[in-house]
Amino acid sequence: MLEREISIIVPVYNTEKYLDDCIHSVLKQTYKSFELILVDDGSKDGSRKKCEGFCKEDKRIRYIYQEHKGVSAARNVGMEEAVGKYLFFLDSDDFIHPQLLEVLYRLQETNQTTIATVGFHCVSRESSLNIIEQQVERESVRKDCCLKCDKAMKPRYFASNTTRLTAIGGKLILREAIQTIRFDESLTKSEDTLFLFKVIANGGDVTVLFQEWYYYRITTGGRKKADSIEFCRNKIEVISYIRDYEIKNNKMADAKCTEWIICCEIIKWNRDIQWTDDMLLKAYLERLIETEKQTCMFAKMNIFKRLIFCIGCAHYPFYATLERIWKWYFRILKWICVIGRNVEYNLLDKERGDTHKGTVFFKFFFRRRGGTSLPESCGTALRDRDRE
Repeated sequence: MLEREISIIVPVYNTEKYLDDCIHSVLKQTYKSFELILVDDGSKDGSRKKCEGFCKEDKRIRYIYQEHKGVSAARNVGMEEAVGKYLFFLDSDDFIHPQLLEVLYRLQETNQTTIATVGFHCVSRESSLNIIEQQVERESVRKDCCLKCDKAMKPRYFASNTTRLTAIGGKLILREAIQTIRFDESLTKSEDTLFLFKVIANGGDVTVLFQEWYYYRITTGGRKKADSIEFCRNKIEVISYIRDYEIKNNKMADAKCTEWIICCEIIKWNRDIQWTDDMLLKAYLERLIETEKQTCMFAKMNIFKRLIFCIGCAHYPFYATLERIWKWYFRILKWICVIGRNVEYNLLDKERGDTHKGTVFFKFFFRRRGGTSLPESCGTALRDRDRE
């Protein structure tokens, strides 16, 4: 057994206000065989002083200082210095549940996967470690699952809010599996998405822990806003890399899904710039929209999605109205399904004929939706009633 099984890499940049919560959450871990590597990326506040203070208190903590080069460079330095069997990534303004390392390590040793991930629990900038104590009181049964690399790369899993494979925070990764993979230092946004995709594409299977034990602190009004050309360019570059990889490996269905993700991102950015005076950003998005329309995968999407994209980019207020109608449509469908089940259960206490009449509308409704039948629970109950 290695002296330190887990190396925790924390890039630090002007986060003096949140460092106490971050580091204390690590020191309170029930799993003790770790080293904590604090990589200061040229902070201008009191972060350096705090880091050096923690180093004196605990020998498992190492502090590294470098001139400001960006979060990718800081993480790469941490990876080079790490000695643990596994690498765990934590941002300096976030914090973790006291059992997280222990549970992820046990899952990794059992499942022998490359990556272990956990769910996010979003907290405000004023939140502290006390929120963990409140969640422990409501702790439920832990569940997990394994995803093979081919499955984990599919857009429905890779971009899912459950797996969180687009963000590096809360990931425990086998160090020997990423000897040749590093964060792209030319990217300032979405660099972790590209890194994780390369790890999985290199044959990395994934273990998913269904617990919200990574506490992600929201320190800005919204991370996904199109606040700069650099933000949009980096994100498009990363998602396009994934789409092109899928095309190259003849995964056309996945490539179409990824193309639709690109379209949705552009629509959201177009929404965000409605209230900005940044003419350079608007001009960039206009060029991006026209470029996207010329891609081969855009032409292969169904006409309905292409129409949505064109409306969302050309006239966003009209698109927003359609979106609200669409959401209400599905909400009403859900209500009808729920009401249908409730009506069925109530009518089962009556005569057989009345029960049949009471479900005629719902049978008709579901058939009109494309040949689908009444929900299985309804059909089973009716068949059981018929046998009687």
